[in-house]
Amino acid sequence: MIDNIPSLITVKDRNERIQIANQASATLYGTTPEAMVGKLETEINPNLSISEAEHYRHINEQVMGSRCTYQTEQSITDRTGAHRWYKMMVSPFHDGTGEVTGVLGNWIDITDRKAARDAIVQG
Repeated sequence: MIDNIPSLITVKDRNERIQIANQASATLYGTTPEAMVGKLETEINPNLSISEAEHYRHINEQVMGSRCTYQTEQSITDRTGAHRWYKMMVSPFHDGTGEVTGVLGNWIDITDRKAARDAIVQG
């Protein structure tokens, strides 16, 4: 079902390991959703720096601790080195008992919208 959603979707556990990924996420990294399961993002994205990975880890810990969604706009470099802009939303992921067991990441590609907005601003 999540493969029908054009946004990038991943679920990570408390150890930052991917538990679920949709096809859009896998396409960004040139792999399959199944191959992403159990891996750290640094293992599937060679363009992700250690400092960026630590920044994401901090956000994920903040989301799990606060149980609040975090949103921002973020540039992501894909497997080919191309930069795309995404609206990033990270939410707590709960198990059946309500315990927070990780995070749900949802990234919506806003590259074209951001370029149009920047063109209007630059006028």
